[in-house]
Amino acid sequence: MARNPLSRLWRAIFPRHYRLSAPVNTGAGQTVVFLHGIANNHHAWDFVLPLIKSRHRAIALDLLGFGESPAPQDCQYTPADHAEAVMFTLRKMHVHGPIILVGHSMGALIAVEIVKQHPDFVKQLILCSMPMYRLADKRRLLPRQDDMYFSIYKQVLQRQAVTLKAFARLQRLAAKSVPGFGLTEERWHAFERSLSNTIINQTALDDIATIRSPISMLIGRLDMFLIRQYAIRLAKLHPTIRVTTLNEPHDIGATYARYVAEEVDAAIEGRPVQPITSSRRLKLPRVPSIKRQRSPRER
Repeated sequence: MARNPLSRLWRAIFPRHYRLSAPVNTGAGQTVVFLHGIANNHHAWDFVLPLIKSRHRAIALDLLGFGESPAPQDCQYTPADHAEAVMFTLRKMHVHGPIILVGHSMGALIAVEIVKQHPDFVKQLILCSMPMYRLADKRRLLPRQDDMYFSIYKQVLQRQAVTLKAFARLQRLAAKSVPGFGLTEERWHAFERSLSNTIINQTALDDIATIRSPISMLIGRLDMFLIRQYAIRLAKLHPTIRVTTLNEPHDIGATYARYVAEEVDAAIEGRPVQPITSSRRLKLPRVPSIKRQRSPRER
């Protein structure tokens, strides 16, 4: 949705601040903040939170435009927009850094933006299934893998009705394995702008290279949205980045959650995580069964 020049000028002079919904704010000790991905909400962390929230202060937000958070129609949902809303909310919650910041998918991109703007606020980044792409290079004669993803995303954005039906079908099929996943017509603007401005038109690859905080990246061999070579290349070039490859898909299920919890504990205790191999199994508590409560909009 385009904004006229007067509206843009007004927003620049008098910026609006949005306080996000924070349905999870429990525990004590080191603060760990969780940012979910696109077309999701705080329930994306349902498998992770039972493993850590008794030992640390866990905060899981609904990002701008998703869950129970505000979804302003005049917002462009850039990484800066999302990051500003997160920081405004944490300040209102009297959260003082340094924190452990955990992001999944688009939430990982927003986490990178937060560290870029507030480097001293974050002790360590844990980035789960972060989609990293480079914008198209018109000088290239042959398409890249990035271009394939951009083509798919473009089709998603151009076919709103088809996309909403597909999401509704996927939500019914994956309600238990992918909690929080879903998209409605009232959230379409936030989804469309976030996909375009935060995921497609991203600068994460360049931004990560400038971050001084330690970064742990979890990527899945079964993840259909990642270009794994980018993460591996970053780890080779920058000693503060460590990449762990899992036999997992994009979303955080029960097994993936155990690796995230292990990374959080290691970050807080200041110890390295042992390399994960196919023969190594994490000895972490079993994830208790989760009874998801319906939000007011779903009732």
